[in-house]
Amino acid sequence: MPLYKLARAGKTVEREPRLVHISRYDIDEVAMPLIKFRIQCSKGFYVRTYCHESARTSAAVRTSCS
Repeated sequence: MPLYKLARAGKTVEREPRLVHISRYDIDEVAMPLIKFRIQCSKGFYVRTYCHESARTSAAVRTSCS
């Protein structure tokens, strides 16, 4: 079952680390606490997880990815 389906069902699954490639990362706007960015990445890069972890490690209050 895909991880996104498990996540939608409220289940947490431990994932093995995997190598991903980020070919482009642009920061479009910084208006704290909002940072707008665009990313071009390989399969297996979880953008929402990246947003969540970035906010957690920077002591931000919340995240939103779109």
